[in-house]
Amino acid sequence: MNIAAKISRPSKTASAAYFRSALKLPRPTSEFVAAENAYRKESDARRSLSGRLEALKIEANIDNPSRAKIPTPGTDSFKDQTGGGRYFEKIGVTSAQPAVTTADPNSRTCADFNGITSQLIGASISNFVGLSSGFVICSGYIDAIDTNNTGAGNAANNDFLWSDDAGYLQMALLSGGPIVQGSNFVSYPWQVASTAISTGVPVVTTWRHEGGSLYSPSMAASRRP
Repeated sequence: MNIAAKISRPSKTASAAYFRSALKLPRPTSEFVAAENAYRKESDARRSLSGRLEALKIEANIDNPSRAKIPTPGTDSFKDQTGGGRYFEKIGVTSAQPAVTTADPNSRTCADFNGITSQLIGASISNFVGLSSGFVICSGYIDAIDTNNTGAGNAANNDFLWSDDAGYLQMALLSGGPIVQGSNFVSYPWQVASTAISTGVPVVTTWRHEGGSLYSPSMAASRRP
């Protein structure tokens, strides 16, 4: 006597409802389903965030293995090299930000660093660069120059791009040329280095003291900012 039996197997895509029916389990409530869906959504979000964080860690270690860190919102501090703990803030507090002024020759809005603490006006330049060597870069738009006091000893008697509090180290402007004149004084004679510039265009100047010598190159653009 032959007995034929048909065995039904669930497919790989069988739904949860199929198994509940087979096991005679009660149908879940709507509250349970909602809670389960919320949990799954939160778990997916956590896995996605964790993946992005790991990617940042990998990128940071590739770019700078010795100083890898994960960027965080808020303030990133860049320390100077004096050991005095001074820094420039990505998101500065109001007291450390330059004021906006229109007091330049053509009333053009510009940044005024006068009287701002922890900046290069009203403080010794040695707070920010070393005494034996240093580098300063300064960009600006020079409308007009109305001083031309030549001679190394007259460096402090000209218009400034920037200067220390005593006038012994600065980047001055002279109308003859016109030129930008970097100077540095430790003992006589003054160290002076000049280079030609143009007014009415954006200018980038650098002041560099290295190996006992002073260098002062500049670069000008042909268009207004």
